[in-house]
Amino acid sequence: MKILLIILFLLVNSQNIFANPQICSWIMDEPFKEYQEEVKDQHAAFYVVVSDSECEYGMTIGEKSEEKAKKAAFKDCEKWRKENNISGKCEPFAVNDKIIWENVAFVTNDEGEREYDNSANLVEYEYRIPDWYGQEKIIFPKYKGVPDDLHSLFMETLEYSYLELGEKPIAETHVIIWNEKKSNLKKVAQNWCEVNRGENFNEECLKVGGGNNKKWFKECVASAYFSPETLKGSIEGNKCWWRGYKNEAWSVAKIVAHEYFHVYQNMKKIFFEDEKRFGVAQYKFNDDMPMWIEEGGAEYFGYYIIGKNNLADYKKIMKQTLKSFRKCAKKGIKLKDVEREEDAIKLRSKCDQGFEYDGGMWATAYLASSSGSNQKVFFDFYEDIAELELEKREEGEIHQGWRESFKKNFNMSYDDFLIDFETFIGLKSKEQLKILDQIN
Repeated sequence: MKILLIILFLLVNSQNIFANPQICSWIMDEPFKEYQEEVKDQHAAFYVVVSDSECEYGMTIGEKSEEKAKKAAFKDCEKWRKENNISGKCEPFAVNDKIIWENVAFVTNDEGEREYDNSANLVEYEYRIPDWYGQEKIIFPKYKGVPDDLHSLFMETLEYSYLELGEKPIAETHVIIWNEKKSNLKKVAQNWCEVNRGENFNEECLKVGGGNNKKWFKECVASAYFSPETLKGSIEGNKCWWRGYKNEAWSVAKIVAHEYFHVYQNMKKIFFEDEKRFGVAQYKFNDDMPMWIEEGGAEYFGYYIIGKNNLADYKKIMKQTLKSFRKCAKKGIKLKDVEREEDAIKLRSKCDQGFEYDGGMWATAYLASSSGSNQKVFFDFYEDIAELELEKREEGEIHQGWRESFKKNFNMSYDDFLIDFETFIGLKSKEQLKILDQIN
């Protein structure tokens, strides 16, 4: 998920007691995540410079020594600092896989403002009804280099997806798909910034290409989000995602459905069903749902959609993913190990697709089988989160909405489910596959 709450990283061994300046969210949200994913046991370094809410960074991975990594990252950071005329000095943020700044406060927009107000009351919400409410639609501009038949495949899959969840799209949702070599990237960035930041977005958004990362257009992008700032959904990606669509249309369609479900998940967290309005908590936005629920739920939805609409053999694919699931489980990886993104990333080398995906998908299927349908995993669980979060805040607790909804809809606490699922992990594959026949 792209929302980045204020997170404090404390350096245990540091003798430095001052708090460093806030680092712009576009650095933390994309390039530093990329760094964390790739660094592993290599010599690497990540440097940043911060001045008057402006930031730049430099990084390197795979150097021959730690000292060479530091020098290379510093040089890269200085290059961008000078090019963008930022005062200050590039300082080390991370060396290898260790963060070495103390008390780093991540900001969440290009203005350097916080995602939430620490002085706000627990139950202080910003309530809004967007202009599009009641006229929800998919907005899909065509960019040069994106084939017409691919556009049709996307729209067809999106229709399958939203009809599974209701009569129309669940929100105004923008599809931003481009060809990194042929599309007008300035127009793509303009579109992305308007959808995710609002019409009055900061120019820094355009400067970094929209996706909070200078390399965004050239990397393999497939993501989705629902912005609490603009109350609009976005699904985005480049050719790396869809290049094989002619030979494996079902695979691309699965990702489309998967990403649409992310828009749905994130919207439901802040939508109050009875009042038909959105409410964003001003103190610590509710964004801490376990990664395996988000990714595993979206993965299960994606495979279900392509199976139901005869784009692929759903049970055959589920059987294939079971092999990856079992392989990871045999290595001792559990759902609790992939609740947080940073922990899941560390385990990627041990698990083909990431246990938050395959493990989360089978955990979602297991939950669906316990009630005999997908009703609770597609609908009920998400529809209760916002209301229950507010109820718990009134009692003085935060980030409990999803836990309360889990207990209400699956008749067990989240912690009890983790224990219960261990029994399922220990079954033979034939027994595990049987749960698919229990889902109507």
